[in-house]
Amino acid sequence: MRRMLLLAVVLLSTVRVNGQAPAVRTPVSIAEAFLTRLGNGEVGPAYDELFRKSPMSTQSIQVDALKRQTQSVLPIYGKIVGFELYRQDKFGESLVRLLYVQRFEKHPIVWKFWVYRPSGTWQVDTVVFNDQLNFD
Repeated sequence: MRRMLLLAVVLLSTVRVNGQAPAVRTPVSIAEAFLTRLGNGEVGPAYDELFRKSPMSTQSIQVDALKRQTQSVLPIYGKIVGFELYRQDKFGESLVRLLYVQRFEKHPIVWKFWVYRPSGTWQVDTVVFNDQLNFD
């Protein structure tokens, strides 16, 4: 009986929902989902998803300010034409810094994401964008 129960648990853990494997949130997948949504013009939903598992989700004043700032700056550089991972730095097993270049028609923007895993789930701790091309 115990083997049957164990077998059922193992089988259920491999079942796909709607025919797809459950999405695993990694630092890169979190950042790239955010940048993709920005490319689609979805600034508010991009930030909402970015901070979904983060303590920043409770900081609505700061998140709203980021949304407004991003919304006002992005059109200055023209259409978004893509993004690329410039650098990924791991600090142990629980902290990652990602640097991305987001390409526009007129000028690039550098995005810096600090992603932290205090237990089993990655969460965005800090996000900063800079149009002065500062990679520090």
